[in-house]
Amino acid sequence: MNPLPLILGATGVLLVVLLFLLMSGNGAKPAPVEEAAPPPKAAPPPKPVDVSGLEREGLKTCREGLSKFRSIESKMAADLATMSEPEKATFKSELAAILDLFKKGMGYLNEANEKSGRGYEVTDYIQAKRLASDKYKQMGGKTE
Repeated sequence: MNPLPLILGATGVLLVVLLFLLMSGNGAKPAPVEEAAPPPKAAPPPKPVDVSGLEREGLKTCREGLSKFRSIESKMAADLATMSEPEKATFKSELAAILDLFKKGMGYLNEANEKSGRGYEVTDYIQAKRLASDKYKQMGGKTE
């Protein structure tokens, strides 16, 4: 009796069992690999705000103030000492009205700028407002 066939037979059975166990994977499925979440979509750009009404009203009011300012430029250059009291009072009220127009117009344009981010050419209006404000202060008026 030769033990070699018994040893080979037992080794073969062990290999088959081992191969069966490895192939079955013990019934456990491999853990799924988590994929990275896609990046969130970028927010759409903000819709432009319609400020055309504010722009239109602001520019209209500032132009009106500039027009009135230019109509009294001759009085701006005049000596206040040579004016009568009624002329001074009239001149002072004209300056107050002009300053009020510039204030309202600039307010509209500032609001439009805050909402839309657009800039406006206001150099002429600012210069005229400063001159009118200086003259108004010379006449004893108080500005804001």
